[in-house]
Amino acid sequence: MKKIFVVFMFFCVVSCSWLIGEPEDLVAKNGWILRYDENFDFLSESDWAKAETGELHPRRGGWWDPDQLLIKDGNLIIRTSYFSEEEAKVKGKNSEGYYTSCVTWKKKAKFGYYEAKCKFPNIRGQWVAFWLMSETITEKGNGCRDGSEIDICESAMIDSIDTTIHWDNWTARKTKRRKVKELYNNYHTYALDWTPDYQRFYIDNILAWEVDDYNLVNQTLAKVYFSTEVNGSVVNGKPLPSGAFWPGVGDIKNILNKLPADFCIDYFRIYDNGYLVIKE
Repeated sequence: MKKIFVVFMFFCVVSCSWLIGEPEDLVAKNGWILRYDENFDFLSESDWAKAETGELHPRRGGWWDPDQLLIKDGNLIIRTSYFSEEEAKVKGKNSEGYYTSCVTWKKKAKFGYYEAKCKFPNIRGQWVAFWLMSETITEKGNGCRDGSEIDICESAMIDSIDTTIHWDNWTARKTKRRKVKELYNNYHTYALDWTPDYQRFYIDNILAWEVDDYNLVNQTLAKVYFSTEVNGSVVNGKPLPSGAFWPGVGDIKNILNKLPADFCIDYFRIYDNGYLVIKE
């Protein structure tokens, strides 16, 4: 366990603290122009791909299932459920286990201001995220500039939000962790201000982290994702939930977990901050 922990820490820089500072309405202050506004009154098939591939498939320790995406009260709900063998058979699923999902914005973009208003489920053994992914993240040698994964917010550790950048085929990463009060009871806004020179991450309009290292600012197009994943791995085509894959996340089989559990997204917006590029 010690060895795993050392390796885990080698690839990330973590700061745990309650978010402090004064909120600032960046959109109003800078006069940024709204370019995409999704309020989730319905899920447009032309804009969004369900469960990433559009069909049921194993993901980590569970299944990504389009049926776990719901629209309710103007929210996109990504639901995590457990189905017994009998329930899975009745619902036409592959097997007993944990079922959740993912949605992908079909267009690609770079730079701009990305914002979502979300409420996270209070559950151990899974991580919930709002993130961007470059198709060229496997490229090596130029830091993040030739492609990266940008996790605007990721909820896995208790009462905390991780903001992370991954690059060089996921062999390198940096993370900033912030405690967020009332994380599970209230909606919060999570945002990324991305320019060619920096990436600034915000929680409730308060700056949480700034990345301004030349080599760590992505210069490539990326896709937007909202997802929930169960801790574990796929073995021989079957998802196996585990508490070991990501240390500290916990086990989905924790007796305190109450399922189904919902990741609620109220809205998603993209503003032009003077640099936005969208590939139609």
